[in-house]
Amino acid sequence: MWEIPIFVIVGLTMGALGSVFVRWNGIVVKVRRKFATRFPRLGSPLAFAFIVATITSVLTFPGFIGAAVNPQNPLQAFKSLIDAAELVNEETTGISGPGYSIPAYASVAIWTASRFFLTPLSLTLPVPTGLFVPVLSIGAGFGRLFGKFLQEYIFSSAFVAGYALVAGGSLVASVTQTLSTSVILMEMTGNLDYLFPILAAIVTSVFVSKALGVSIFDRIVKDKRLPYLKYVHLFHI
Repeated sequence: MWEIPIFVIVGLTMGALGSVFVRWNGIVVKVRRKFATRFPRLGSPLAFAFIVATITSVLTFPGFIGAAVNPQNPLQAFKSLIDAAELVNEETTGISGPGYSIPAYASVAIWTASRFFLTPLSLTLPVPTGLFVPVLSIGAGFGRLFGKFLQEYIFSSAFVAGYALVAGGSLVASVTQTLSTSVILMEMTGNLDYLFPILAAIVTSVFVSKALGVSIFDRIVKDKRLPYLKYVHLFHI
């Protein structure tokens, strides 16, 4: 229980990152509209999907940072990040390839950063794309890195995988501004040991996210100029 304040800090951080994620998604939408206005043919849904696919392919190409971006899908990555076992050869090889060797936690950092950049791009595509699991895996990446930092420099008893789980749920809660994420996490893991840390972090992240802006769903409604009820700010209730 003494770690609760640390999990609150995780919630604060994920709340801020979730707001950045939503704002980045809004920026992508605005840029796409301007691009479509200037270049109608290139701004078509099919052309935009091709552009996003090209950017993703270049960034994840094995000869580029793809050497560190594990080809696992988001759900597989999430399961690996919340696994109690250490990442493979974390201090030596990590994810290796011809002529190079990348430490595992450097690989996690690159994977997390690239997913944080690419996921909002995919959300703007005119095709069904996932939100919950990709954001969950991104948060788990941040949490795994934070937990490893605590274990190495603050207290060696830190359970790294636990921070990955809590941070993953907190980022989803921040982006969607929903508290029900805690229930979903409990159902996914079947582990009640982290019930209070998860609740503490998620409540904090939602509070911070609402203080900084709107959820991803409200952002999409506004970007699409759909009719909606006036937003009631957190501090005006």
